[in-house]
Amino acid sequence: MVLRLLLVSVFLPGLVAGVVAAAARLLPETSRLRRGAPLVALGAGYVAAHLAAVGAPSFPPVDTTQALFYLAVVASALGVAAVGGTAWMRRGAAVAAVGSMLGLTLHPLVRYQWSGSASIFGIVALGLGAVVLWWAYGLLAARVSVTELRAGWIAVFASTGLLLLFARTALLAQLASTIAVSSLVVALVAPPAIGADASDAAALPFLAPMLHALVLNGLFYAELGASAAIVLALAPLAAAVALTVARRGATIRVAAATLGVVVLLAPFAARGAIAYLADDRGYHEYDE
Repeated sequence: MVLRLLLVSVFLPGLVAGVVAAAARLLPETSRLRRGAPLVALGAGYVAAHLAAVGAPSFPPVDTTQALFYLAVVASALGVAAVGGTAWMRRGAAVAAVGSMLGLTLHPLVRYQWSGSASIFGIVALGLGAVVLWWAYGLLAARVSVTELRAGWIAVFASTGLLLLFARTALLAQLASTIAVSSLVVALVAPPAIGADASDAAALPFLAPMLHALVLNGLFYAELGASAAIVLALAPLAAAVALTVARRGATIRVAAATLGVVVLLAPFAARGAIAYLADDRGYHEYDE
C-alpha cells in the first residue's frame, strides 16, 4: 500500500514531468513548446498520476474528481496556446481556464443543490475571485525570480495536500501532492526561462486553476472549511510578503518564499490535525 502510494504520488509524476522537461531542452530557444515546457511537464505529470490513482475518466466526467483530469489537460493546453501571445490572448486564456475550472467543479451543486439565483451568484462571485487572484499571482510572478516563485508554489501544493488529508479526503490530498512533486522536478530539470513570460515559466496557467479546483472540491465536497479554503487561495501571495523582509542571497530568498507559505498555513494544519486526531471517523471520499 505504502509502496504503491509512493509510486503513484511521487515516482510516476516526477518521472513523467522530468522526462518532458528534459526533452524540452532539446528544442530551440525560440520554440513555443520550450518556453511552455513547465506547463506541458506539469500537465503530463498530473495526468499520469491521475490515471494511475483514479483510472481513466469517463466523458463527460461523472464526478469532480474525474473532472480534475480534464481541467489539467485544458489548463495546460490553454497556457501553451497563449505562450508568446498578446496580453489580450493571455487574458482570454485565463478567463477560459477559470470558466472551465468552475464548470467542472461546481456542476453537481448547480444541478442538484443550488437554486438558479444561487448558481448565478456563486459562479459570478467565485469567478471574479479566481480572476482577481490570478491577476495577483501574475503581479507576484513579475516581481520575484522564477526560482522563488516556484518554491512558494511547491509549498502551497504540499500544504494543500496536507490540509485536504486532514479534511478527510485522502484522494484529493494525493492528487495535490503529485503537483508538488512535479513542480519540484520541473524546477530542477526544466530549461532556463529564456524569452518566456514569468507566469509561463512558473506554470501559473496550470497551477492557478488546479489550486482553485482542489480548494473548491475540499470546501464543497469534503471538510476543508471556509477559512482554510480562503487562506489556501491566498497562500501563493504569502511568498511576496516574506520576500519583502528577506535578505539578499538566492538561497535565503527561496527559503523565505517557502517559509512565508508554511507559516501562514501552519495554524490551519495544526487545527486540522487536532480535529482529525480527536475524531475516529477516518477518511471518506465525497459522493455526488
